[in-house]
Amino acid sequence: MGRKSVGPRKLHGPEGLYYAIYRDSSGKTYRESLGTRDHTKAQRLWPAAFQRCQDRANGTAPTFVPPMPGEMAEVPLMVEDGKGGITPHPTETELEPAEWFFEPEQFEVSWAQAFQIHNQRIGAKRGRAIAESTLKNQLAARKGVDKPPQSFTVTDVRRYEQQLWDQGLSANTVSQRFGMMRAVMTSLRKKGYLETNVFDRIEVSAKQGESHKTATPAECKLLWDSGNWNIRLLLYTGMRANELLSRRPEDLKDGWLDLCEYPGFRLKNKNSIRELLLPDWCDDTWPQKFPTSSTLWRHVKAVTPECNVHSLRHAYREALRIAQVPTEMAERILGHAHKGQVGVYGTFARESIEPAMRAAWKVVDEWVR
Repeated sequence: MGRKSVGPRKLHGPEGLYYAIYRDSSGKTYRESLGTRDHTKAQRLWPAAFQRCQDRANGTAPTFVPPMPGEMAEVPLMVEDGKGGITPHPTETELEPAEWFFEPEQFEVSWAQAFQIHNQRIGAKRGRAIAESTLKNQLAARKGVDKPPQSFTVTDVRRYEQQLWDQGLSANTVSQRFGMMRAVMTSLRKKGYLETNVFDRIEVSAKQGESHKTATPAECKLLWDSGNWNIRLLLYTGMRANELLSRRPEDLKDGWLDLCEYPGFRLKNKNSIRELLLPDWCDDTWPQKFPTSSTLWRHVKAVTPECNVHSLRHAYREALRIAQVPTEMAERILGHAHKGQVGVYGTFARESIEPAMRAAWKVVDEWVR
């Protein structure tokens, strides 16, 4: 019994993808990946894909078949809105989802589609959508690049790197944007659209910057004496600046601050989701309006030129160390990401967090009083 000639066919073994295959009268074969291992879904996608194979065989323009309901990609393509931001593509519903793409030799993927494929892949791995800030950075990374990713050569990669440097960007920004392009090409390779990633053949690394300085006890006193409520709270909690400046009144209850995520704000990592006890001198007061992060940084620099806001976090870590708070507890209070059993099984109740924080406060009290 021969292979069936009608309907989707699975290639490359039981774990392979379904394909639409058309063979013309001369015996030449045309195929298109349906991008799925699910037979029911493949049955829906096969008619349009089979028609496109026929069109290619006959040398006619591909026939447009509207997408099936519910088959659109969850991550929209993003375009510039003319105001420095990004918005979903206005004709998004007319675009094919990433999983409908042809074989690499049959279809030229655009950079917008390449980033869509990458974002879907990474979003599936992380279990959540790509942040809007990352989408904006991705848009900046691919800006001005016209040559499709499948046609990129090593020469094009070198030219792209030089374009970044010619814009006068910092070494960190160049490294970040170059890394985004490399990651997208990696996703294309892992999804079968590329055989090699030419970005891997060029190394671009930012100059290693200096680590954040730990504020000394004398500098901590100067910052305390400045009278800034936000700086004082960072000094006594070790929070990241954005963690404090993003808080809402409802996050404070009975002297405990809930560091949670909400629509429009995402913490640095899952370990950053935590509760912190606020020092007694706060008296449950909460500012009507928080300053911007840049304003806070400038205030710290004005008082202690060699420090920045993150220096206060380092100082609080030093206070925890002097207070002999166990490393696991200190990492929990600071919201550090860590691996191993602590990362998997480490949970601490308020009853254990409070004495650890109060012990560190005694150290900070000695510095600032």
